[in-house]
Amino acid sequence: MPGHVLDDDPWVGRVEGAAPEGLDGAADALGRFHQGLLGRDDRLRLGVFHTPMDIARPLVALALDELGRTPSRVFDPAVGGGALLIAAGDELVAKGGDPALVFGALGGGDVDPLAVRVADWTLRRWAWRHGLGWLPAADVEHRDAFAPDGRPPVDLLVTNPPFGGRLRRAELTGLPGDAAERFGEVLGPYADVATAFLLAADELVAQDGVAAVVLPGSVLSSRDAEAVRSRLSARRRLAAVWADPPGFDSVAIAPMGIVLGPHGGHTTVVTDGEVHRVADPGPRWSRAASIVPALDGLCDDGSIGDVAEVIAPFRDEYYGLVPAVVDGGEGPRLLTSGLIDPAVHRWGSRPARFAKRRFARPTVVTESAEPAARRWIARQAAPKVLVANQTRILEAVADPDGSLVGVTPVIAVVPHVLDVHDLLAVFLSPVASALLRRESVGNGLNPRALRVTAAALADLPLPAGAAQWRGAATLLAGAHGDGDATREVLPEVRRRMSLAYGLDPDGELAGWWERTTEA
Repeated sequence: MPGHVLDDDPWVGRVEGAAPEGLDGAADALGRFHQGLLGRDDRLRLGVFHTPMDIARPLVALALDELGRTPSRVFDPAVGGGALLIAAGDELVAKGGDPALVFGALGGGDVDPLAVRVADWTLRRWAWRHGLGWLPAADVEHRDAFAPDGRPPVDLLVTNPPFGGRLRRAELTGLPGDAAERFGEVLGPYADVATAFLLAADELVAQDGVAAVVLPGSVLSSRDAEAVRSRLSARRRLAAVWADPPGFDSVAIAPMGIVLGPHGGHTTVVTDGEVHRVADPGPRWSRAASIVPALDGLCDDGSIGDVAEVIAPFRDEYYGLVPAVVDGGEGPRLLTSGLIDPAVHRWGSRPARFAKRRFARPTVVTESAEPAARRWIARQAAPKVLVANQTRILEAVADPDGSLVGVTPVIAVVPHVLDVHDLLAVFLSPVASALLRRESVGNGLNPRALRVTAAALADLPLPAGAAQWRGAATLLAGAHGDGDATREVLPEVRRRMSLAYGLDPDGELAGWWERTTEA
């Protein structure tokens, strides 16, 4: 079950409503000024981005709702400009808290001494605006998030750690104290820096406390964070996911907000302005964030990898094609992800971009390609299905005569025994998109994009209902090459494929599909 939508949940009002008059300007203005001092290149290199108040306030509200009590200490180990602490202070005062007690509960730290000064000034200004006068100092320290501070664990941790960059092994071994020993065995080779902060945050929070962290969405599903999710899920539950908060200035990575709390209870998922309650997913965080039906009763027989070779190009193939692509030649037609729609391609009718160039009719001069690219072309010179990447639902097109060449990140699927339209019917089924979304939320360029891998496609199940499957494939084969005919048969193809998997074509999966494609 994907959970149920709570239209009257007060959290929605916090997202859409205005912040308390006069407070956002103070927190945002100084924090943004501090971020601007670094310059865009330094911000991207260090992964440091000021937390906008339209992220800080709703995330803090989610965390306090989960905590269910007034925290004795609220701590931000990567405090930056102090926006999350200001949001926490505002929320606690709005709930009736004494400003003096609230101010005393707010604390933070940062490795950037300028950030410490900015946060100190911001918090003291918050106190002044709440009638406490201009206090001598706030509880903000120049410290490393990974170094124990000797204080008791906190009730509530809120933080937006540096992220957007791979954690190098040298950085890990350079962490203070025994942090490398504590975290090294669970951090994958391509783990984001923020993943290490997530582990540190867990150590700073009391067992019955709550942590709210802004993270790159890949933490929900990436292989390199799998061991981290398993470790944390053994200690805490995924209490909430905010799947699509506003993005940061000057960064393409889509952030997500997560809240970790004590075991017991559901997981709250906020997406598209709706609040859902779903079962605790354990370490499979993406399953909660996806809001995909459970697909109970799915009838399958084998997988794509049993009947086809799934091949994905890499950098060598991409760059090896650069000198070989021309506009309007006689060679194989080049197909980018942007030219692939469900069951049809737009080569020749839609411009394509490749290697920072625009083409009307891109083709490949094979003899001009680098060796790796020539091998890639040869592997695709067969009947196949080409699958696009970074799309909302799975989009694929059949190439019965092998005349197309997909380019990174397009994935080619070459059948051993099946007809290409049999494979295409599987990829265009609602089941395929639902399964991929359930396992890969957060890995795309935006919260709604599917990042498709060769391994994930190979693992997709084949339907057990051969008659319905064959009927769907026959419809696709009959409409091949005709865009209008394809659009007419696609609803029936999806209906038959749901039946082939033993699912109700008008059930929960159909509702999910409609919401996903219309959003």
